[in-house]
Amino acid sequence: MNSERAKYLGRKAELETDVKRMEIRATGMIETIRSNLDPTADLKDLDIEAVAVTAVELSDLHLKYLADLKRLAKVKDILGE
Repeated sequence: MNSERAKYLGRKAELETDVKRMEIRATGMIETIRSNLDPTADLKDLDIEAVAVTAVELSDLHLKYLADLKRLAKVKDILGE
């Protein structure tokens, strides 16, 4: 295996790990938002600030996730996958 291919295989593995980590983190954030927006709770009992903070963090994570998916697709294309 040549060094360039090895480099791209390493990058692919790194990106796949990052994408999976972000998917797990996003799932947790979505669950947090849902639990903080309990439709049976009184409005006064909702932690809207926590929802807003988590939603902004989720939005930032989503942008990074989409960018990494594009990078991963490019690396896979280079590798002929």
